[in-house]
Amino acid sequence: MEGVFLSAVADFLDRRLRGRRCSGARVALGDTLSLALGGDVLLLCARPGTPSLELAGQGRGESLPQAAVWDDHLEGAVLESIGQKGLDRVLVLRFSAPSPYSPSGTSVFFEAAGRNANAVLVRSSDDRILACLRQVTPRQSRYRRISPGEVYVPPPPSGAPLAEWTAPGIRDALDAARTPADVYTLLEGVGPSTAFSLLEESRMSGRPLPDIVADLAEALANRRFEPWAGTRGPLPVRLGEGSAIEDLLAYARRGREDAPGDSLLEGFVAKVGARISESRRRTERLRQAIEGSVPPSVYRNWGSLLLARAGGSSPGCTEALVEGWEGEDVRIPLRPLKTWKDNAERYFRKARNAEFELDNLRRLLSQEEERIRKMTEALEQAKDKGIVDTALAPPPGRRPQEKTGPMQKLLAPGWRCWIGRNAKENDEVTFRIGRRGDIWLHARGLSGAHVVLRCEGGHSSPPAAVLEQAAALAAQHAKPASEVMPVDYTMVQHVRKARGAGPGEVLYTREKTLFIRLGPRRRTRLRGAERKGGP
Repeated sequence: MEGVFLSAVADFLDRRLRGRRCSGARVALGDTLSLALGGDVLLLCARPGTPSLELAGQGRGESLPQAAVWDDHLEGAVLESIGQKGLDRVLVLRFSAPSPYSPSGTSVFFEAAGRNANAVLVRSSDDRILACLRQVTPRQSRYRRISPGEVYVPPPPSGAPLAEWTAPGIRDALDAARTPADVYTLLEGVGPSTAFSLLEESRMSGRPLPDIVADLAEALANRRFEPWAGTRGPLPVRLGEGSAIEDLLAYARRGREDAPGDSLLEGFVAKVGARISESRRRTERLRQAIEGSVPPSVYRNWGSLLLARAGGSSPGCTEALVEGWEGEDVRIPLRPLKTWKDNAERYFRKARNAEFELDNLRRLLSQEEERIRKMTEALEQAKDKGIVDTALAPPPGRRPQEKTGPMQKLLAPGWRCWIGRNAKENDEVTFRIGRRGDIWLHARGLSGAHVVLRCEGGHSSPPAAVLEQAAALAAQHAKPASEVMPVDYTMVQHVRKARGAGPGEVLYTREKTLFIRLGPRRRTRLRGAERKGGP
């Protein structure tokens, strides 16, 4: 789906969905965002290589797992508009603030850009990214970074913007164009299909190509769309041979150019099939490793023979020829700088290690075979009954990300906090990261996270909203949770560790207390009371 055709889709969706309230946001398979808008469900599938969108009836997507961050910022928000970023393949859904207590509205940027497809939730007030389906690191792109907390930067434009299509320099370049590549590399949002149709229209009608492009620009600027199925793909207006498009979204929900269909089900089948293939390859590698490993009994036999049949030292010897228990000759590799006894002890160690490695390989093989069984059952269920099971095991071979230290969050411009997720990280947050003048927070009387709040521009008193957010983080990471959570806060310099205290155990003075109400969506509201004295 090219950018110019996405303009027609955006116009259709805007007229149909504008003003509707979002009642929930869900994410499936890590690449499909489901937005419940009134009586319709908008499915934004950011599958790399085959992005698509679909407008389904109420009930679709209700069985999908809730996406906490997306749901927190979108539930209750009103869809104000659906538009496009320039003419490229970026759909922009702008939402109002979900409640009077929310500081800003949000926008969802659906980047239907081939293998770089993504959906990004952005705060409207400062363009900070709140959530995304797929992170983009500096190793993947030198142009921009997509990660929560970063400032959102849209993809670079693919050509001249719509306002410049009739400029003299563009007209001269179009006059010299002879191939579709000469056209679609020049104009933003125009792809190979539209470029071919423009050249074909010029050839059939005898009109100059710049004039036809000017007509297309005028139609796009005034939103006069006549969706047209050309010979090479969908178009926003009538160009060349083809026929009128009656079901506009049938082309928008195509995961591939040749086959419209249920994007969610097709994506599930494709992804699970790929996972099964990868898991089978991993299973074969594990079997080969088990078959090719030296049995622990061989190492034990070599060690026993060296102790029983050989004696003295073995300087410079790389191999020993000894008589086996049945009278046969046995060749045993040696470390030339080690004695016979040292070589024997080395083989006993290798026997223990080989036994451990074999047990580990057999355990991994059993896990992979069980994963294949579950995924095969889920795949058959999806094909036979159309039921999508999103509670599958993670892709084989992908290890969970290791924690690299306390979690960080940017609460507002200039205000950053650190959250400890275990006793060791709590000590690090409080006594290594925390500096004099930082604010320290912890749920009163409960086990949970130590939170340190810092003004990056120097010492300053935090705004009430920022302090409330930091207290909410401490409350959310405390156990056991309750509807109203008391959170103490004081300066870091008033926190100390008692003699003999374990990791994460501290004493503090000069505290104040906030009472945080945790709602079902982790929304927080300041409810109260502070003790006398404080930082």
